[in-house]
Amino acid sequence: MSNNIRRKNMALRSAILAALTLSSGAMSQVAAAADGFAIQNNSLAITGGGASASFSQTVIIGADGVVPHVNDVPSTDGVGIPSFSFSLITENLTAGTYNFRVAVIFDKRDSLSRIEARIETLQLTVAANGTVTGIIPAAGNSLRLLGRNGNGALQVQMDVPNVASNGPVRISGSEVTFDGARLISRIRSSNPSFDSVILAEFDETAAYDYRIVVEPKTVPEPVGFYTVAGAIYTSLPLVQTGACAGPCVTSASTFLLNSGQFVPDFTAAHSVTGSFNVVPSVAPSPSPSASPSPTPEPTPEPSPSPIPSASPSPIPSASPSPIPSASPSPIPSASPSPIPSASPSPIPAPSASPSPI
Repeated sequence: MSNNIRRKNMALRSAILAALTLSSGAMSQVAAAADGFAIQNNSLAITGGGASASFSQTVIIGADGVVPHVNDVPSTDGVGIPSFSFSLITENLTAGTYNFRVAVIFDKRDSLSRIEARIETLQLTVAANGTVTGIIPAAGNSLRLLGRNGNGALQVQMDVPNVASNGPVRISGSEVTFDGARLISRIRSSNPSFDSVILAEFDETAAYDYRIVVEPKTVPEPVGFYTVAGAIYTSLPLVQTGACAGPCVTSASTFLLNSGQFVPDFTAAHSVTGSFNVVPSVAPSPSPSASPSPTPEPTPEPSPSPIPSASPSPIPSASPSPIPSASPSPIPSASPSPIPSASPSPIPAPSASPSPI
């Protein structure tokens, strides 16, 4: 009898564990340190760049992988793409090197303007004591960038060099950063067409949705990505091929540009998503590293010439001569030529509703 009770208790514990660890349905939760990476403090930092570098706001990622909306993000060098950064911690992972593929998507609301960016390899090394450090390998690891303009008529593709030390995607220790200012700078220096056609449509006061996607490539063991609340680890929503339910989206509905070019690269990924609205940046301030220019001495104002009155007093001289009162020539009043009123060309409405990220 006691053996039967023990078997029933074991079955009950297994059922409870199965209920807590749900796959491709509701959120996957485990009541212990999970085998994978967690986002430290569940926090994501959003910062400005260029003249807006002083802007910084930290938001908390929900258990459903959704980041609260951030208001009034100043544009970075005239473009509504800020920087994002987060730090990773881990427990219960085999020491070794873990390689991931990372993508970032920006989607402008009420428009078809969209950017999809992918870095092929982000490398994290887990030490025996659980410390995480990482690098972005430089060789063969350019950032692939896809863009679409506001009416959906034009799509542009380019590769942006991602030098490990100062590329658009970088990692320092366990902190991963997508640097909007560096991305904008690389685009403008290497592909003016992308700048004038795609980035130009991201310079307006508007609302944007974004998604950050991480896919394991070569890893010593299967890993997940989690948020942590107390002792509860919750898996971030999946991005995967095929049908899915619950906090999950398909790769085909996530990556839209160039006929879904990135879909095959993200078949079992995790993601976070959020939104923000952009306002114009403040006027650029002098770079702190630049030597201040000396303030020029003010140019003395010339002494004002006396304005003759209607009845000028004679100017005394040895032999005063009367000053003739010159009759000013009338200034002809030119009849302005009428400015033709050009009929403005109608601005076509977007051909389709914005595609969800």
